[in-house]
Order: sequence, then structure tokens, then C-alpha cells
Amino acid sequence: MDQENSHSIPLVEVTPGRPIVTTLRLKIPRSVAEGLQLPSIKVRARRAMVTDVRFDYDEKRGSDIRITCSMPMAIFLVGELRNLDTRARAKRDNLLVSDTARAVAATFKAIEDGDKAAAAAIQKRSEPRAENHP
Repeated sequence: MDQENSHSIPLVEVTPGRPIVTTLRLKIPRSVAEGLQLPSIKVRARRAMVTDVRFDYDEKRGSDIRITCSMPMAIFLVGELRNLDTRARAKRDNLLVSDTARAVAATFKAIEDGDKAAAAAIQKRSEPRAENHP
């Protein structure tokens, strides 16, 4: 995976009176994406009762797949990655085990960055506005 481009970029949408929505972006190796069967991941997430199944991926460039998803889908993705890791270990596919470990790390980093961005947005939302104070 391309280290310089593996940074997660959380997007936080703050609308007064509405919950904060965090969208995560991350990259995973193509081999992992193929093992996860991404075209059907939303269906599996709905069956697992995931509350926000926003999930999109872009497989047009290079060896990595770009994923954009909600926080609940990222958490679901970790479980799917762990299942893939178990299957890869059973098959003794060391390359896939390694790629899956990198994908898990990228997903956890995206979740952590999303939490930080959401916390900052909450803090900013709760600060008094300058126009209310002379």
C-alpha cells in the first residue's frame, strides 16, 4: 500500500440541530478488497443491522482500493477483515494475511481520525459564537 497516500481523511458534517455525521476515507490493498467481495458488503451489513450503510469504493487506480464509508460501516469492515484474516490463515496465504493486517490498521486509523474530527466538531459547535458576545 502506498504509505504517502494511505492517510485517512475524515469528513465531518455539522448541521445545527442534527447529529454529527462522519464520513471516513481509507485505502486497502486490492487483494483484500477482492477477498472481502465489496460489491455485496452493504447487503451483509444490512443483515448485521448496521445503522448507516454508506459505503463506496473506487478501484480504478493502482494496487489500492479507495473506500469512503460511514463510521458504522468502518466498524463492520473491521469484523469482515478479521473474518478474511481467519480464512487467509487457514489457507496459509501469508501475503493476504499481511495485506489484511495493513487494511485493519488503515481502518482503525480512519476510525480514530474520524473520532477526533467529530470531537473537534462537537467542541466547535458548543463554543459560543462571537456575534452573541460583544
